[in-house]
Formats: sequence, C-alpha cells, structure tokens
Amino acid sequence: MTEEQCRIRVLDIHTANQIAAGEVAERPVAVVKELVENAIDAGAGKIVVRLYDAQCEKIKVTDNGVGMSPEELRLSVQRHATSKIRTAADLERLTTLGFRGEALPSIAAVSQLTITSKPRDSELAFTLRVRDGKAGLPEAAAAAAGTTVLVERLFYNAPARRKFLKSPRTELSLISELIGRLAIANPAIAFTLINGNHRLIVTDGCGDVSRAVLAVYGRDMLNDLLPLAGGGALKISGLIGKPSLNRSNRNCYHFFVNGRTVRSRELSQAVDDAYYTLLPAQRYPCVFLFLTVPPDSIDVNVHPAKLEIKFRDGALVRREVTEALKAVLLNNQDALPRLAKRAAEPIPGRPSGGSSLAYEGPPSLAERKPLSGSALYKALTKGDAGGFIGKRVMSLGEIEKLLEEPEAEEGAAWSGNDDWQEAPPRAELETRSLQTTIEDQPGTEGGQKSRYARLHPLGQFAGSFIVAAADRELYLIDQHAAAERIGYERIVRQAKERAGDSALLALPLPINLSPEESVRITDLMLEIRDLGFILEHFGDNSYVIRGVPAWYEGSDPEGLFRDLLALLQAGGDPQRLRREKLFMAACKQAVKANRYLTMQDISALLAELDCCENSATCPHGRPIACVLTLDEIRKRFLRSGI
Repeated sequence: MTEEQCRIRVLDIHTANQIAAGEVAERPVAVVKELVENAIDAGAGKIVVRLYDAQCEKIKVTDNGVGMSPEELRLSVQRHATSKIRTAADLERLTTLGFRGEALPSIAAVSQLTITSKPRDSELAFTLRVRDGKAGLPEAAAAAAGTTVLVERLFYNAPARRKFLKSPRTELSLISELIGRLAIANPAIAFTLINGNHRLIVTDGCGDVSRAVLAVYGRDMLNDLLPLAGGGALKISGLIGKPSLNRSNRNCYHFFVNGRTVRSRELSQAVDDAYYTLLPAQRYPCVFLFLTVPPDSIDVNVHPAKLEIKFRDGALVRREVTEALKAVLLNNQDALPRLAKRAAEPIPGRPSGGSSLAYEGPPSLAERKPLSGSALYKALTKGDAGGFIGKRVMSLGEIEKLLEEPEAEEGAAWSGNDDWQEAPPRAELETRSLQTTIEDQPGTEGGQKSRYARLHPLGQFAGSFIVAAADRELYLIDQHAAAERIGYERIVRQAKERAGDSALLALPLPINLSPEESVRITDLMLEIRDLGFILEHFGDNSYVIRGVPAWYEGSDPEGLFRDLLALLQAGGDPQRLRREKLFMAACKQAVKANRYLTMQDISALLAELDCCENSATCPHGRPIACVLTLDEIRKRFLRSGI
C-alpha cells in the first residue's frame, strides 16, 4: 500500500451501507428472511411472498400487520432505526425476531426499494421510494391495511455479489426452505409463497403445527411424525420422526426457540444423543422442535444474520431435550422401528375375551397342525445338518405339491431328521408358554411385549440368521444384532448400578499431559472423579491413574482417559463416550456370524430379546429382524387369489 492508501478517513454513507448490506443482504434468501421477519414482528396474520423472475431480482412481500405512518416510513430506511428495542438492556429480553434496525437500509443500498404501508386505524396509505440509497418523501397511495415491500433490481449495483450467487434453482430452493421453516415456526400465520404463477407453499394459519407441516412437507412425512411435549425447566414441544424417517444429513433438524428458527449445536447434539442407538451411522432423523425459554437465558445477537443462538446453560438444554425425546421414542410403541404387530386372530374353539395369552403366543400343537411337521418344512430341511433352508433349490411345482400334501398327525413334532417324536402334552406346552412370556420377561405387562418368544424357531440360514415363524408370518433375525442388543442393554443396566464406582488398576498407570491440559484438568477434576476415575497429581504435568470407571471393560485406560478429557474440554457429553465403549463391549461379547446355534439357544435368544427396551435395532442402529407375511409369500408364488 502507498502512503496515501494508509491514511484513515470516514467512508461516505452509501459505501458504508453497501458494506453493511454484505452482512444482511448477502443473497435473495437473506432479503426475504429480513422482510418476512419484519412482517411477523408487525403482528401479521397473513404474509404473501412473490418472486417475479428466476434470478429473484424482483421480490415482493405483503402483510396485513400494523402498518407504518408517513413519519415511520421515513425512519424505517435510516440506519439503526427500530421499533424493537429502546436501550441496550432490552437486548437481554428480546421477544421479537428483528431488532438491529439495519435490514431496510441495507437492502435499499443494493436494490431499488418501494414501501407502501397503511396503519390499521388510518384512512390513507403512503408509499416511500428509495433509489441509490436515497429516500424520497412519502406519497399518498391506495392500499389495504398492512405493509408491502417491493425489491427490484436486486444487486444491480453490486455485480460481484450477483456473480457469486448460486443457480436460480438453488436460490429458489433456499427461499422455499426458509418460508417452510417460518410457516412451521408460526402456524397461526397464513403463509403463501408464489413463484411466477405457481403457488409453492400455502398454509391456512389455523395455529396447528401438524397442518403447517402437512402443507410444507406433505402427508407422507406427517404420518411418520410423533407428538412431543415435556421438559422441566424448559417448555418443549413439537413433532419428532420415527427412526424409519431419516436422512443422510441434518437438514431436517428444525429448531424453534421462542418462535425464532435457529441453528444450535447444543440442540443438534441432543437430537443425535436421543436417536443414538436407533439409527445407523451417518443417518439423521427429522424433527420439529419448539423450545420456550426465558428471553434472558439465550443470546440471539451472536450471528450477523441472527441464524444462531447461544444458551446460557447449554448442558441443561442438552439434557432436558434428550430426555424428552427419549421418553417419546422408548415409551411409544409406534416410535421405534418395531416389527408390525398384526391383530391377533381368534383361535377356533377358544372363547374370546379370555386370557391375553391365548392371542399373544401361537396355539399349542393340540389345537393346530404343527408347522415343524409339514411336508414342505420336512422337505426343505431334510439332510441339512446346519438345520435349515436354502441349501436345496426346489421348483414351484414341487413346492405346490408339498403344500397340498397332508400334514403330519396332530401331536407329532419333527426333530430335524427322519425320526418322529411324540410332542409334549398340551399342558406342558402351555406351561412353557407361560414361562416364556411372563417369567422370563421381567417388566412386561401381561406379556404385551412378547413378540419374539411367541415364534416357532425353524433354524438358521448361512449360520448368521435365525429363521422363525408365527401363524402367518416368517421372521429373519440377525443373530449377531440381536445378541448385541441384549448384551448392550444388560451392560448398560449394570453400568447404571455402578455409575460412579471405580475399579482399581493392578498397576497404577503414569500419564503425561500437555501444559494446556494440566491447566484445564484442575477445573475438570471433580467431573473426572464423578465419572469413576481415580487420578493423582504426580508433579508438574504428570499424573497417575489408579482407578477407572467400574463399567469399563476395555484394555486401554489411558486412551479412555484422553478421550474423556478431550470430550470435556470441547464441552461434549461424557455419557456418549461411555455408550460408545459399552457398544464395543457388547459387540465383543455378542454371538458372531457363522456360529451355529441349537434350538435351545435360539429360543433363549428370542425370549431375552423381548426383555429389551428396544428390540428393533442393534446399538449401532441396524435392524434386528425383518418379516414376511403369508400374503406377501403367496404373491411371490402367484397364489394371491387363494
């Protein structure tokens, strides 16, 4: 730089406004956001956004809010003029979306702006035009109550800004997403988004969040959403997706805090934690989460475009949101990706209205012909030492012939070879059923969770999948995923019972920390101790680990400690690290693939699976089972008319 260029001088107001516009009006969607938020703050019950061209150079936003007088029109395009705050103290208790007083002058600096407004109690409307950043005088006009802002030739004097805009389709997509979020955040306002002659979004403003979601995202998404209400210190509500409704990114995380649509790291982490064992890696749910908090507990002024907020107590927010979401996901049968529960069919000869056990489990062999005695089953499994299916290919004609062949006599069961054995007496079978559905499943209510224990195990396929059947359904169960889920929940229960306990190391483990870590560890020492570590200072930056959390079953205590320290320094949740270590322990202990199980092993595994809080996915979010109904199987064989 030359000496002259190094001189300090005051910029002219037009240049200063264009620089400020770079923060507020960086692209068309930012312009729409500022104008629509102003309309919401003005008490509008109806907002219409119209786009006139593909490049979004002409935008009109109309509302039926309180409107502005001629004097307010002149002030509205001056920098730092606002109706939202009076003093700096008002920033601590903001209840409006906008407050900076920079939106209209910043937009006017990069476009040709026309504002027409009429107060509700006025007979006249007035129009104000701003050209090249200079405002004229308000002129009388004819208009309905409310305000209309027309933006024309957007970025006409900022070619560099226009050059870096995305494609017209992308810019339109961003605006559609914004209006959708604002419509859901404000369901009592009727929103309309029009592009040319096409209405892209129309909401009725009835105040129902579900109807707003329906208008924006359609019925398919709404059908997979569950209502949410809860919280302690926070008021939490909204709609959250079943795990089956998921995406490859977090774009479907919708957070609304005190009516403001925001991004929040704490809320994203809370949602991730709530769905942690319900979804596979790199899959994310769809949520519409509303929080109502005291205005002074958040800072909404941490981002130039007011897209992010900062919570005073982020840990509290994370904890309460995670608990509220988990309460819905784990207590609502429809929330988990469980297998569809078919309505029970009455058993012939058994009166209705009796014990629920008559409908939960399959009828005894005395009441129906045994599945294991069928000619088809016998042909499929004959000569297969592994115990099942798939190692012999049969033609459709052979299968049809076997389906028509008479079944074995009632009371007979096939043992897996050519020898037939007399089935146990009916009384003994019913006793076993009682034990399976009630005694072996603590915590179930009248056997209502008995889904897997009621199945007839048929055997294994490829040494990795359990095959079982109900009356009209065929189940394929991933034995490793099932054993992993069972082991994980057992280890979690044990870990909860010993949450703060420590296990002493046979040999104390010395560890050296960096100077920065040594400084930080002083503040974290109580947290580290509460988590089960026994740590002693050994001088300078040296420490000795004498004990680790009692739940830890790994062989790398130093790695666990360093992971925990890094997590605490970053403000993360140490419980997530614990879950990851428990996953690993459960995975190591679980039944692996290519391991053949006996029928007793399979029955025990199915019974234990019913005891799990979530019996639909393994801890990594992979499905445990899939089911084929008899109707689906018949369709495969072109027998759907039977």
